[in-house]
Amino acid sequence: MKNLFYKLLAPWRYYTIRESSKTLFWLNWGLPALVTIATSAVYFFYPEVIREHIFQSKDVLGFLSGFFITALSAVAVFDRKGMDEAMPGNVTAVFRSDIDTKAQRYSISRRRFLCMQFSFLAAQSFILAFLASLCPKFNKIFIIISTIVYLFFFFQITLIALHGLYYLGEKLLNAPKAK
Repeated sequence: MKNLFYKLLAPWRYYTIRESSKTLFWLNWGLPALVTIATSAVYFFYPEVIREHIFQSKDVLGFLSGFFITALSAVAVFDRKGMDEAMPGNVTAVFRSDIDTKAQRYSISRRRFLCMQFSFLAAQSFILAFLASLCPKFNKIFIIISTIVYLFFFFQITLIALHGLYYLGEKLLNAPKAK
């Protein structure tokens, strides 16, 4: 049973990625929180308009989960020199090796980083779209709280996706091709 939960929660191991510059901390938590606070302030002035647009975005999230699965598939078979080398800057994540059944912190390759990122984005957007379809059915206090939480995770998905696209489009574009 423990092994089953390890597998089901695999996409959220993206949160275990650490790097020395703290870019991922700001990308995962800081910037989404700041944008959520700003959007929540607007939400309190125009609650009906904002709520209507927020809960319509669940359709976009459903579409994006398919896009992220496609991106994950592409990254998994991407043939570029350097994809399987360790990422610069002491980037590590927690996972199990093929030999050891205990989860430990390991250096990760560019491929593993992008696979973890797009796996997380696909799972998170799928779950968030499902939860958004349930939220309009509850009382006002719950709707306000769930809207703020929804906004945070929506902005987190958006910012991480933009970072993933930047990484694919800019960082890997300049990497040497495989021979």
